[in-house]
Amino acid sequence: MDEMKSAFEKALERAQSLGKLSPEEMEQRKREKLTPSGQGLAERYLRHGYPDILIDGVDKYSGEERGIVTKAFLFRLMEAIELENGEITMRAMKGTIALAGEGAVVGIRHGISDIFQEYEQAKGQEKQRKREQIEKERTEALHQLRISGSAVAGVNIESREAWEGIFAGLRSSFSDRLRQIKQELSSLLDL
Repeated sequence: MDEMKSAFEKALERAQSLGKLSPEEMEQRKREKLTPSGQGLAERYLRHGYPDILIDGVDKYSGEERGIVTKAFLFRLMEAIELENGEITMRAMKGTIALAGEGAVVGIRHGISDIFQEYEQAKGQEKQRKREQIEKERTEALHQLRISGSAVAGVNIESREAWEGIFAGLRSSFSDRLRQIKQELSSLLDL
């Protein structure tokens, strides 16, 4: 009868054989538990832009937990920095400055701002150049058909499928520059 052990005794023996978690494993579990909280706070902040979400959300934590939540928050803010969404990008930069401090990221903020200004300017120039080219082609085509006059309306170039392809190359070069700045930001913030 001694040879037969209850299920409880077997489970107890297995639990003891596993031992305690190492400090690294405990740290990993803490990160796994708290990272979604930081990311969720960042999502709420990006959606609404209320600075209170930042402060109140992070202030709920202290010590090591606060550091983990803040890193997850900052990492999500950094991911939100994109060329095509200037409003979210500016919100993300404001949040990063609020958490990391102005001095830590002032150069990065100016770099991102410069990229956005240059991108918008290049987009405007490309749009104007393409508009002129399309107008010239349309005028020549209508002239060949012997159609002229004020009854012919302008062309809406935004509706053309090729328009997305026109900006693809432009977006690619600026995205590469933005990616480099985001890597610098990640290094600065130790993410």
